[in-house]
Amino acid sequence: MRYEYDDKARWELIRRDDVLVPRNEQPIVLDLAQAVAWVEENRPIPWIGSAISVPAPSALPSGAAISKALFGALCPSLRDQWDSLQDSFLSLWPLERLFDATDLLGGNLKEAVLEWFAQAEKLRKPNALHHAIAEYVRRFDINECVTTNWDSLIEGAVRHTGRSSRSVGVDGGIEASKTRDLEHELRVYHPHGSFAQSDVVCSHFIQARGVPIWPARQGRKFLFLGYSGYEPSMYPHLEGIGSIGALWCVRSMDDLHTRMKHRLLTLRNALVYVGDLRELLRAVGVLHSDISFQSGPWDCRLETPNGDGAAMDGVLRMSMGRMTLAEAFAWVGKAETAGGFVLRLQFLSDHVGRLVLSGCQDSDIERVITSVISNAPPIASELHCVDQYWLWYVAH
Repeated sequence: MRYEYDDKARWELIRRDDVLVPRNEQPIVLDLAQAVAWVEENRPIPWIGSAISVPAPSALPSGAAISKALFGALCPSLRDQWDSLQDSFLSLWPLERLFDATDLLGGNLKEAVLEWFAQAEKLRKPNALHHAIAEYVRRFDINECVTTNWDSLIEGAVRHTGRSSRSVGVDGGIEASKTRDLEHELRVYHPHGSFAQSDVVCSHFIQARGVPIWPARQGRKFLFLGYSGYEPSMYPHLEGIGSIGALWCVRSMDDLHTRMKHRLLTLRNALVYVGDLRELLRAVGVLHSDISFQSGPWDCRLETPNGDGAAMDGVLRMSMGRMTLAEAFAWVGKAETAGGFVLRLQFLSDHVGRLVLSGCQDSDIERVITSVISNAPPIASELHCVDQYWLWYVAH
């Protein structure tokens, strides 16, 4: 069954928020009392990430758990080193980019993940955090919510309170009007789609074309809960939100020093609460029970791809510095098909580009670039001439 957003004709290039994004030198960190006061004063729209759906009885995997499972299937040679590699892996390979790479190289890993979610969602129920969000929007007279999750558990929790709710698909966006009666239904916007709407998006290629959020033109403030922000396709919108007003709930001080998270947390009007989101929700007065984030192992079986699909092992090792440039060049030549060769060549181009921009002094760089340009088959030369000549220009 097809669950993904498939009407590409409806996609249009959407103009990003045209605002300046001044930054602070360091994130502005609030204590619990200050965070609660900010929430009560600003009544921000909740932006909900995958961590909210992890506790039982929802028991859905977080984005990090999905990435870990994909990493194990795609890169078996480094599977046992996940604990030491996960930070660099998650920053280099946001889930949407990882799905795109697996699609390019073949295999059915994404289909397996979507099929598992589609079946699991039918059996799962909202947990205490979903009910806390439902209480939050009721208490603060909020009529909108954003979630990057594919499930509709927030909607279920809201209906449990006797209020109607509506899932809004990828094209729906956030309403411009801020004045709506509380009796109105809660609009739950899914920028990544949902199974309820059969418009799931798990691709940077698609999502990067734009989703209609436009927060900077609406003056809306947001509260980020259980959301990492590690999504390239969402960055323009997250920066727009940060320029207007946002409170990020992050788990530890380490998040303040992660490069891509630091950019979001230092936006001029972005604030940070470092702590457990459960404590924040309790202090706000909407979470009234104990709840654990502990969950059992994810029971979705993902098989290591064969043929060109197995090339992701090399792609991941190369991107994380576990492959020398000479090994990477030899790896390109091991492709089993012309299509596989072209794709491996693209990943090599990306890798060499990162090395050049980082000031790498590897003596093999010029030799590899020269060899790629002079020895690639015609189709590869045509497809990648921009990459190749850009690399050549930078290298010289």
